Amino acid sequence: MTGPWHVANAALKEEVQATLDKFYPNLIFQVRGDTASVVGTFPVMHDNVVIDRFAILMTFPNNYPDDLPVVREIGGRLPWILDRHVNLNGTLCLLVPDEWFILAEDQSFAAFMAGPVRNFFLGQALVEAGQEWPFGERQHGHRGLIDAYEEMLGVNGRDTILRYLTSLQRHEIKGHWECPCGSSQTVRRCHLDPLRALQKKISPKNARRMFERIQPILKAV
Repeated sequence: MTGPWHVANAALKEEVQATLDKFYPNLIFQVRGDTASVVGTFPVMHDNVVIDRFAILMTFPNNYPDDLPVVREIGGRLPWILDRHVNLNGTLCLLVPDEWFILAEDQSFAAFMAGPVRNFFLGQALVEAGQEWPFGERQHGHRGLIDAYEEMLGVNGRDTILRYLTSLQRHEIKGHWECPCGSSQTVRRCHLDPLRALQKKISPKNARRMFERIQPILKAV
């Protein structure tokens, strides 16, 4: 890609604008310098009825859609605390990004808005009304990320996570490698078939992204 995504990929920019025009008329797409963002009021839909609205600022990374937009609530309604799934810098914890890239069948901007963004603010509206978070909750902060990786990989333990991601970054799983499960056996005699099946779900590119995200966290905790 040459230049930021909204310059290099006109079709993707048109998709974002079309989604806003059709579903979110109170959200405005804007470009300042190299940075593209969406600002305005997001409607929280439930049973086809708008039950609440939140003022938001969504900032796109220059390599979108390889990375997800960063969303902030700018109306002052949400406290910057992990118990409300708001990071200490004010960014919203909508989901574990790798779950989106690996598990979401539809990764369009429209699906992102109707899925993670809508679900986040629906949860916030219900919590403000005294109800429980409707979709279940992960643990907050680093622990939630570790839990998500353990689930996606089907393993337990921080060292095992790193060993699996190291293996999955390779373009081919070799039978003579030491198995990343920690058994000290070769992959051929241990988890060869499960590893190859896992690599069909988690590509080398995504495994590399996961490794780079989790390694500094595991070193720090």
